[in-house]
Amino acid sequence: MLVKINIIILQLAICVVSFSQWTQIYQSNSNYYGFFAGLSFINQNTGFVACQDSSIMKTTNGGSNWFSLSGTGNHGIGFIQFTSSNTGYAFGNVGFSNGQFLKTTNTGNNWFVQSMPYYIFFMDFVDNYTGYITDDNGFIHKTTNGGLNWININLPVLYLTYVDFIDVNTGFVVASENQRLFITTNGGLNWQVKHSPAFTKVQFLNSSTGFGFYNDFNYAILYKTTNNGDGWLNTFQMDSIFISDVNFININTGWISGSKLFNNAVIYRKIFKTTNSGLSWSEQYTGNIEPDSSSCLGAIQMLDSNNGYVSTGYCEVVGGRPTMKSRIYKTTNGGGGPIGIEPVYSNIPDDYKLHQNYPNPFNPVTMISFEIPIRENGQQIVSTSLTIYDITGKEVSVLVDEQLRAGKYEIEWNAENYTSGVYFYTLRSGNFKETKKMLMIK
Repeated sequence: MLVKINIIILQLAICVVSFSQWTQIYQSNSNYYGFFAGLSFINQNTGFVACQDSSIMKTTNGGSNWFSLSGTGNHGIGFIQFTSSNTGYAFGNVGFSNGQFLKTTNTGNNWFVQSMPYYIFFMDFVDNYTGYITDDNGFIHKTTNGGLNWININLPVLYLTYVDFIDVNTGFVVASENQRLFITTNGGLNWQVKHSPAFTKVQFLNSSTGFGFYNDFNYAILYKTTNNGDGWLNTFQMDSIFISDVNFININTGWISGSKLFNNAVIYRKIFKTTNSGLSWSEQYTGNIEPDSSSCLGAIQMLDSNNGYVSTGYCEVVGGRPTMKSRIYKTTNGGGGPIGIEPVYSNIPDDYKLHQNYPNPFNPVTMISFEIPIRENGQQIVSTSLTIYDITGKEVSVLVDEQLRAGKYEIEWNAENYTSGVYFYTLRSGNFKETKKMLMIK
C-alpha cells in the first residue's frame, strides 16, 4: 500500500515525509523485562540510561557504544539525573516499601548507595547539593548537602507522585490524590495548594508557565498554564495515545514522547513536536516499525534545538508482563520535519465534510478530501483519523491518524496491492464520523 499526499503550490501546502530523523543507536540483544526507566546526557557524547534490572549504562561517544557501570545496588533503577559533568543521582525501589538512593561524584565510576525506608515516587535535583524526593506517605524529603542529610516536609495528602523545581526556591509537586498541585517559592517552607487536572507529570519553564499531562487508556491530554497553575488550557489531546514524557527546551519548543495504543497494548512509537508553545503539534519520524510490544517510548531529553535522545520505556500488554528489546534513539536535527498532512486551502470550513473520492471507480489511485471546522468550544486542533476498510469490514489501511487543525485536506490512496472490489473509507474527527463507499476496478 502506497500513500502519497498531494503537493500543490501557492494556496496549497506541502506535506513533508521525513526519514531517519530519529535514528536507533542501541538495541538490547534479547527480550527481557529490564526496560529503560530514564536517561540523562551531560553533553552530546556522554550520557547514561537507567534500567529496571538495577543496572546503569553509559556512553562516551554519543551512543555508538555502551557499557554497564558497577556498584549500582540491587534495586531496579527508576530515574537518573546528572547535575554536572561529574555529579549524578538515581533512585530505585523494591516492591512498594523500600527505596534506594544513589549518588556519584566521578561520572559514574563509583556510586554511593543509601537505603530509604519508603517508596520513592520521584526525585529532582536543582544543583549538585539541593534536591527533593517525593514518597507514597505524603512526605517531601529535602537535602541541601547532596543527600548526606534529609529534611522531611509533610503535606496533607498521600501519593506525591512528581516533583519539579526550577531553582532552589520555586518548585511544584503533583499529588494524585484529589488532583492537587502544591507550589512553593521558599524552598518548601510554605506551600500553596491548587486544584489541577490529574497530572502524571509537570514541567515548569518559569514561575508562571508550565505544562502537565494526563493519561487514560483511551486518550491523553497535555495542558498548559501561564498563570502559575491558576488555570490550565488543553493544548494537545489525542485518542489512543499514551504520553510517557514531555520535554521543553524553552517556552516555544518542546517534544512529547509516547505510544499509540490498541486494545490496551502499546504498538507504535510516537514523538510530537511544537514550536509555538503547544498551539500546534506535528508528528516526527522514528523509523519503519511493525506492531509489537517494544514500541513504546519513555524518557526524552533534548540538549538543544537539534540534539536529543529518547529511550523505550514500560509497555502495557494484555496477558502479563511485557518482554521487549530495549532501544535508544538519537536525533541531530531536532527530530526532522513533520510527517502527515497539511491543509490544502487557507480558508476555514464552516462544518465537517467528507467528500466522495475521485475518480470513482478508480484503478488503482484515488483522491479523498475532507474538511474540519473550528469546534464549538473554539478548539482548532482535533484528533482525526481516515481509515480504509474492505467489503468485510476489515481495516486495510490508515491514511490519517494525527492531530489536525481546522482546514481542508486531500490525500491520495494507492491501492495497487489490493484486489478489485468495494471499499469503504471512514473519517473520524472529534465527535464527527462519516463513511463513504468507493469501487476499485482493475
